[in-house]
Amino acid sequence: MAILDAIRSFSGTEVWVIGDIILDIYLYGKVDRISPEAPIPILNHTNTRHALGGAANVAANLKGLGANVSLFSLVGADKESEYLVTMLDLEEINHHLVSELDRPTTSKTRVIAGNHQMIRIDHESTVDIIDESLKAFQSTFTEQLKVLPPQAIVLEDYNKGLLTNELITFLLTKAKELEIPVIVDPKKSNFFSFQGCTRFKPNIKECASQVPFPVSADKTTLDKADKYFRKKLNHQTSMITLAEHGIYISDGHSSFIVPTEIRQVADVSGAGDTVTAVATLGVMKALSLMEIAQLSNQAAGHVCSIPGVHAIQLEELIHFYQ
Repeated sequence: MAILDAIRSFSGTEVWVIGDIILDIYLYGKVDRISPEAPIPILNHTNTRHALGGAANVAANLKGLGANVSLFSLVGADKESEYLVTMLDLEEINHHLVSELDRPTTSKTRVIAGNHQMIRIDHESTVDIIDESLKAFQSTFTEQLKVLPPQAIVLEDYNKGLLTNELITFLLTKAKELEIPVIVDPKKSNFFSFQGCTRFKPNIKECASQVPFPVSADKTTLDKADKYFRKKLNHQTSMITLAEHGIYISDGHSSFIVPTEIRQVADVSGAGDTVTAVATLGVMKALSLMEIAQLSNQAAGHVCSIPGVHAIQLEELIHFYQ
């Protein structure tokens, strides 16, 4: 299937995103003096912006590409979760959120003066989901499978307590039973828990922390890391993001690095989420490794050229191939 046809046919596909949801909060203002109380700048706050982060941003990218998206996640019973629900409703993203009274909804507050980020304040818990919530989550997931099974599942792990080893095993088992492809964006705590997934998409920093040898953005060491991962995971495809060096991709037989296209970078936030969404498209539409890597690079480069977190849109991706 040609890339352009694959992009267009992605509209209307059913994709589920399961993972840690984050509310990104941006406090903007201007600094023109130093505090008399301590040697710190005073921000004259002018406006606040909220954005979908974590698994919610992956869902937003998939929605932007035309998919019907359902998001499964864990939140607290607080105003941050209310913000997220409102924003997901506005984006027309279906959501199934399990709430825990003693858990804060994960949020990251960035204080920005002009174009300079002064500080980031994280409000979160990384404690594993409690048994009662886990059972409720599994029950909801199982019931929704009976209603309308997805054509692909994305597991987005930020190590905030949702994707425990037990839940990961449960989800992968269900997906295997129904032959649903699973795309994984892992983090360090459960890195080797995703046995048998379809596409494994860590970044190079995460890779380097998980192997007993040095890893850099060259094909030789990345091939070695890929071989190491395959022995532990028995997955189909590795896709390693290399920041400014591009994307490495391998199916265990052939592998290559597609370099990043040179662009004026405004903001790299959320680029990995865009790559995850495009990689999902590639799996569902059986694109070649080269096509997936090229398309992912195009999409990531585009969102990095736009200030703030930007979810890729179908029309933007189509524009690259017309």
